[in-house]
Amino acid sequence: NNLAIGAQALLSFGADPDAHGPPFDVAMNAEAKDVLAVLERFETRVESKRVTKIVVYAEAEPSMSGTYLPKPRTEVPEGFKDVCVENGWDVEATWVKLNGGGEDGAWYKKTEDKSYIYHNALDGSWWIDGPDGLGVYKGVGPDWAPMGMSTAWKAIDGGSHTPTLAIYRS
Repeated sequence: NNLAIGAQALLSFGADPDAHGPPFDVAMNAEAKDVLAVLERFETRVESKRVTKIVVYAEAEPSMSGTYLPKPRTEVPEGFKDVCVENGWDVEATWVKLNGGGEDGAWYKKTEDKSYIYHNALDGSWWIDGPDGLGVYKGVGPDWAPMGMSTAWKAIDGGSHTPTLAIYRS
């Protein structure tokens, strides 16, 4: 079969090998030794490549769909500021406490509006927040990049709808 070739192609183009998650488990259960070897070769490679763009596909929440670009830790999302002000929280202190996007604190702003994606250091989850700063989706994942697969995300409203993310790396 061509599973190892497919795995090699996907990983070469930046797919997350997540050696401790579903791809590894599936390969183990299928006794796909060639695929396991490919996953192990790529295990740390993806983390070192910066995320240059994220495209969100959210059929049930089309307003969340779009392209998100990286922003520096020093820039606070407008929607996040709005929520802090509405609740009487210090904007800068709250952002410093919550933003945990990898070593450089990167977060991702939607090009069309104030929606954004960031890693919450307190709960270990990535959040996709709407332009109003309120959460729409969240999912537990590594601080260096959000997860692409829809099964990693949960709708904040309790619904069964989830987004799929395309993660582009340098």
